Amino acid sequence: MTRRRCGWLALATVTTFSPTAVGDPWGPPTGYYDAAVGTGAALEAQLAAIMAADQIQRAYGDFRQSAAITDADPDTPGHLLTVYDRTSVPAAWDAGRTWNREHVWPQSLQPGSASNSTRGHLGDPHALRPAVPGINASRSNKPFAFADTVGGFGPVADGFYFPGDADKGDIARQLFYSDTLYGTALGIGLSTGDPGENQMGDLRALLAWHRDDPPDDFERRRNHTIYSPADNPDYHTLNRNAYIDHPEFAYHVFARAGDATLDFAIDQTDLDAVLSGWGAPGGWTDGDFNRTGGLEQGDLDAVLQNWGNTSAPDFTGTLPAAVPEPVTAALLGLAASARRRRRR
Repeated sequence: MTRRRCGWLALATVTTFSPTAVGDPWGPPTGYYDAAVGTGAALEAQLAAIMAADQIQRAYGDFRQSAAITDADPDTPGHLLTVYDRTSVPAAWDAGRTWNREHVWPQSLQPGSASNSTRGHLGDPHALRPAVPGINASRSNKPFAFADTVGGFGPVADGFYFPGDADKGDIARQLFYSDTLYGTALGIGLSTGDPGENQMGDLRALLAWHRDDPPDDFERRRNHTIYSPADNPDYHTLNRNAYIDHPEFAYHVFARAGDATLDFAIDQTDLDAVLSGWGAPGGWTDGDFNRTGGLEQGDLDAVLQNWGNTSAPDFTGTLPAAVPEPVTAALLGLAASARRRRRR
């Protein structure tokens, strides 16, 4: 068995694709996310509707064959890459001896149980990964945690699990997908700290891993081949994971407005992120909380309205009775800088 990082250039030259954005073989069709215009709970509802609209639910048993397409090793024909260790193994199904089917959101932490005919979340290829059986057993139903963990996969302190550097962002985005598409119907959800019944987490770690391990070619191709009837004629789903196509959506759904540094404590560092780029284009981690494409008064308000908040994200908050001194100083500095620019 060989461990591999991924490069899809060779495969991309011989594969036929369904219509996508020009120049991006793994991207969504033009207009696919046009209805995703909100933030917070509104955006999550919009994404759930988009991802459910044309979805073809596949059976759990289908993954025995479809994984050879969706998780294919680009460097070794007839092999696939397993989760957590990115090991290349023969793709042909052999009753789970070489690889088996990992529920990233464990079966035991959601309603029902999987048989080969089961559909819905338990059979959704966006929520499944091929795994080396011993690694799957070691992970069991452990939640994920500890944002600053780096290196290889395996159990970590307090009953949690680390997916490994190659897959930590991928795992976060699979859980974001599951929570968004199935959370309300199944009563599952993401939590901060120790998860309760039918919960997964830790959300702090998942957001950090999402930021630090953005979608690579393997993950983007996987998302597209799950969706695509051209690339996956027998097992395509016609739906996509929005958090792979648009990583910024995750911050606007799962983080608190004002928390540019994703540390769940809205303070001077978040204010600095907004002020340092004032008037310039920016993304979430630059402070563009309201998705206007630039840093302006609405983003400053998001920080001030949540100042000092260290609770779980919910896009709420009230303006503090008195603006803290560091904020006052920073705002004075911003005003002085603006005056200097006007004099030039």
